[in-house]
Amino acid sequence: MFASLTIPLFPLSTVLFRGGYLPLHIFEPRYVRMINECREADIGFGVVLIKEGKEVHSGGEKDMPAIHTVGTLAEIVEVEELPENRLAVMAIGGAKFKVGVTWEERDHLMMGEVNFVPDEPTRQVRDEDSDLVALLEYFIDAREVPSAVRKQIDFRDERDVSLRLADYLPIHSEDKQKLLQMDSPRVRLTTIRQWSDL
Repeated sequence: MFASLTIPLFPLSTVLFRGGYLPLHIFEPRYVRMINECREADIGFGVVLIKEGKEVHSGGEKDMPAIHTVGTLAEIVEVEELPENRLAVMAIGGAKFKVGVTWEERDHLMMGEVNFVPDEPTRQVRDEDSDLVALLEYFIDAREVPSAVRKQIDFRDERDVSLRLADYLPIHSEDKQKLLQMDSPRVRLTTIRQWSDL
């Protein structure tokens, strides 16, 4: 993967983690174009959490939302064409990146230069964190996560467990962003333990 890249950015009120699934209902013309062009070029788009502003463009000239500068590459898995030029999209989280320069295109699609950060280390879950693994299994059962998705999770790996817990925890998006920005799965697990009062 390139160390840096220019990609379209999709500001949302949600946080995407590596390996997490993101269903989207696309109806704004700028994002329909984004999805079609990403499919043609076989590239992903960046998902970034909104700091201030709205997901839907209201028509104002200066309507670009303020965003957090750490996001996740969304890789398109499936696209279903719907009536009235709408799209049902399923994407999965890929590499984490830091946003550099951003700008708007004429249709208000946000573009950005992003620098990808190295993958987090993988390490076996410690015995003392077995209760966090149990917590993850609880969330998976409560959310009725499909077995095909469950099979992709390595419950012995700190990175996998910490990212899926961050994904499934019922916490505010700003707190999820804090978990995303952490570079250490062990620090993320420790923080989740503190927040979960285990």
